[in-house]
Amino acid sequence: MSVEENKAIARRWNDEIWSKGSLAAIDELFATDFVSHYPGEPTPDRESYKPWVTMNFAAFAAVHCTIEDIVAERDKVAVR
Repeated sequence: MSVEENKAIARRWNDEIWSKGSLAAIDELFATDFVSHYPGEPTPDRESYKPWVTMNFAAFAAVHCTIEDIVAERDKVAVR
């Protein structure tokens, strides 16, 4: 994938999963062998990530995440 395609995936992750709570987007955006590396997050794979998103979206439904900066190189993307 190109750097721009990787950035688009990161934007969709923010907009659809964290700002709208879309679990369907997880299946579209995450690889089947996805492994989470968030500190303290007890969700190692894609299927166990879904209830974690649901719980956090319910707890913080009024929060909207805005991307201030997005930096990408090769297959790595960082979002702030």
